[in-house]
Amino acid sequence: MNKAFIFVFLFLISLSSGFAQTKTVRIKKDRTVRFYYDKDSSCIVSHKDNKKLIRTFAGFFKAVYEDDFQTYLSLLSPATIEKIDESRLQRKFERFKSYSAHLFGKIQVEWIKKIKEKLIETEQIYMCILKLPEGQSVKKRVGFDPAKRHKAADTSYIGLMIVHIGEKFYVVIPW
Repeated sequence: MNKAFIFVFLFLISLSSGFAQTKTVRIKKDRTVRFYYDKDSSCIVSHKDNKKLIRTFAGFFKAVYEDDFQTYLSLLSPATIEKIDESRLQRKFERFKSYSAHLFGKIQVEWIKKIKEKLIETEQIYMCILKLPEGQSVKKRVGFDPAKRHKAADTSYIGLMIVHIGEKFYVVIPW
């Protein structure tokens, strides 16, 4: 009787842990940051695709923080580069630099959701919002930051719109 009770108890614990799994994403060649997300906070089923999306997000803000305009451009979607002239992309780069977001430590990904509209893209667009490290905040957001609409009162969140094209993810700037 005791063995059966222990077996059922352990079985139920293993089942419940599968429902709210926390996943970790590390950035290659950068051991200073780790991203965490709950499995049910992402609309993307594959952990592999979540990793690619989060790495694109992190690479984008790293390029902005390090003032690397060429890497910033390489992470933008082809439609963004085609629709927006380079001088406007430069201005948007300067606006992102005003965030002065340095991603380090343990960072919680709030959620990843699909956008119904395709805006300037032909593929599915995702919104990703994450919480900045302790002590960082965004004073003035860019107009297309998803956190501006969804977390307006809390300046410790930032967001991006990201599109999946082929095997890669790219940042979308719709206007």
